[in-house]
Amino acid sequence: MFEGTAAELASAGIPLPAVVKPAAAVSALSTARAVDSPRGLETLAAALPPGERVLAQEPVEGRLVSLALVLDRDGGVVARFQEDALRTWPREAGSFAATVSRPPDADLVERVAAMLRATGYWGLAQLDLVRRGPETLLLDVNPRFYACMPLALHCGVNLPAAWHAVVEGRAGSSPAAYPEGRRFRWLEGDLYAARHGHPSALVRGRRAHAGAMWARDDVPGSALLAWDAATLPVRRRIGAVRTAS
Repeated sequence: MFEGTAAELASAGIPLPAVVKPAAAVSALSTARAVDSPRGLETLAAALPPGERVLAQEPVEGRLVSLALVLDRDGGVVARFQEDALRTWPREAGSFAATVSRPPDADLVERVAAMLRATGYWGLAQLDLVRRGPETLLLDVNPRFYACMPLALHCGVNLPAAWHAVVEGRAGSSPAAYPEGRRFRWLEGDLYAARHGHPSALVRGRRAHAGAMWARDDVPGSALLAWDAATLPVRRRIGAVRTAS
C-alpha cells in the first residue's frame, strides 16, 4: 500500500489497519509493526529517522509459514526447508519468535521455485507466506540468511553450504528428508514479550531444539549475546536520556 520514507508515512493516506515494515535488511525499524490508528502511525513515523525507507502492507490473517529454497543456476531446487510460526514478536505482526519444522509441501516448493526461476533468480531465498483456507499468500522474499535458519541447520539442512556450492558451480545434491516437529526459539523476542506483559512466552519456549543466540559449543559467545539482548532496553533508555540532556 505504501513504499517511501518515514517522513512521508503519516501523510500518505494509508488505509488502516496496516503493517509497517523496514524496506531494507538493516533498518532503524527492527521488525514489522502493526498499526491500527492515525495516532499510532504518527507515533511510529516520528520515532524513525525522516529518511528511513519503509513499506506498508495490508494485514492478513492465517497460518504463517516460512519456506527456504536454494536454487542452482538452472533453477533446480537443491535444498529446501519449511517451518510453521508458532508465535511472533510483536505478537500482532513481527519476527518469528518460535517455529516448528514441517515436511516440505511439494506443490508449494515447485510453485515458489517456478516464481523465482521466472525472475532469473538463483541462490538462497526465504519466503514468508500466509495460508488462509485454500489460499497461500506471499508476504516477503528475503534473498539472504534469516533469523530462524538455526532450525534448518539443526535438522540437517545446510542451506549455507548448498548456496556456497551453487555459487562455486558445483553440482547440487538432491534435497534430503529432515525431521518434523523440531522447534526454534528466538530468546530475545520472548524476553521482549515477557517485559511487555506476556511472561508465558518464556515458559512456552523451554522445549526449543535450536535458537537464534545460544549454541552449546560456544557458551561465552552465546552468553554475551543473551546479556546484550537482556540489557538492550535499559541501554537504549540511558542513551535517550544522554541525548536529551
